Amino acid sequence: VKGMSRTSLAACLLLLLDCSELVRAKKRRKQQPSSSPGTNALNHHQKGVLAHVQGDRKTAKREFRNAIAAAPTFAYAYYRLGFILQEQEQDQRQRYQRAGRPHKDEDAAVMFRHAIAIDHRDEMAYYALAQTLKDRADLQGAAQLYAEITARVNPRSAQAYWALGHVLATDRDEFESDPSDTDDPSHFFEHAAALQPAEYSPDGKRTRRIEPKTPQREEREAREAKLRREAFLADVQNGRRQMHFAGEEGNNAALSFM
Repeated sequence: VKGMSRTSLAACLLLLLDCSELVRAKKRRKQQPSSSPGTNALNHHQKGVLAHVQGDRKTAKREFRNAIAAAPTFAYAYYRLGFILQEQEQDQRQRYQRAGRPHKDEDAAVMFRHAIAIDHRDEMAYYALAQTLKDRADLQGAAQLYAEITARVNPRSAQAYWALGHVLATDRDEFESDPSDTDDPSHFFEHAAALQPAEYSPDGKRTRRIEPKTPQREEREAREAKLRREAFLADVQNGRRQMHFAGEEGNNAALSFM
């Protein structure tokens, strides 16, 4: 360039090269996916959900554990992991009981307790933990959880009152009902009926028809569940359905870390 020394020209060229490299580096950073703990947790969670839908419990457990490792306050990952462990525990208990052998409980209750500790408003985790304790014959622990739902989590939950009544009635003779006893199951059955009369009756019965559990029904339900899983996976792979997560707003998954 006229009037510019070779030294000045070289300096200008170096400056332009530096600017070009900065622009390219900025583009590369934009193209790279975020590696934040929340993003990693959601990625592992999605893989865990898909593996569970496919019936691959081993992979699902690993992915949910990875999600928890990436985001230790991701309450729903604890819940999903606990749910799989609960399934395994129930299957193992039935299999070992048929064989007359003792079984070892999984740590489903631990996962549900973690979920509740992180999000004490998660009603699903309370029910799941209560069912786990009932399966282990810990009726007192289950009753305490149902009582906590009615007292603090969801005072208008007819299901919680009904479930609490049935747990309290387990070791009681139906002819020894005492209306003056505040823990008498009848009070909770009546409360459930008052909240949801179309489904619950004051005598503790559910008014909706419950189909008996038979081998034919189990086979049909397993077949239907398999068809639903296959249809769900096909929709996800074809883009007709998206994965959603707890706390999601719109189309963007939002994790809140407490």
